[in-house]
Amino acid sequence: METKILITGFEELDKYLAEDDIIEFYSEQSIALDIIYHRVLALLAPVNLIIVGVRGGFDPLIFRTFCRIFNRNNVNLYIQRAFKAEDIEPTLLESKNSLPLVIYNPYGYRRLYARIVSAIKNSRSKVLIFSPIDRKKNGSTLGAHVAHSIIELKEAKNGIKARIIKSVTTGPITFEFTKGMIYYNLRQKSLLDWI
Repeated sequence: METKILITGFEELDKYLAEDDIIEFYSEQSIALDIIYHRVLALLAPVNLIIVGVRGGFDPLIFRTFCRIFNRNNVNLYIQRAFKAEDIEPTLLESKNSLPLVIYNPYGYRRLYARIVSAIKNSRSKVLIFSPIDRKKNGSTLGAHVAHSIIELKEAKNGIKARIIKSVTTGPITFEFTKGMIYYNLRQKSLLDWI
């Protein structure tokens, strides 16, 4: 029996991301990014979480909400914080290699890109990057080359749109996830389901 790898919990999107080792999600819209970020943490836990910056990066209430949605009790997050750009590389190198690595805002200080990207690339586990920036204007171009998939997140009228910008397996594709799919783990029915 084939085991499905959950990354976002959205089957349509996860099938394109399952084989990728370095995945980046970005958005200037904090609600869209935070929802997917906390959802991924709840699904992948236990994980190493590295938060770059002095403020923000993790909301325990949103995380616990998604843990309840997915019936994930007693999950562990190993949280580390990098307070300055020079702390990012050593923090990445110290993380537990067997667990997935989630990094929030690694390009936030806008410097030392080569060292940060090198540490990300040398990680021995699946790496998920969440960047609260416009990837087309900011961030590391070297980081864009290293990531196997880059997904842009935007708020939609009734949920969130996820657009695969870069992928090693497919071209640009857009998915829309309704609030029911996000918060109640409902699956959107296709026409074939009704026949």
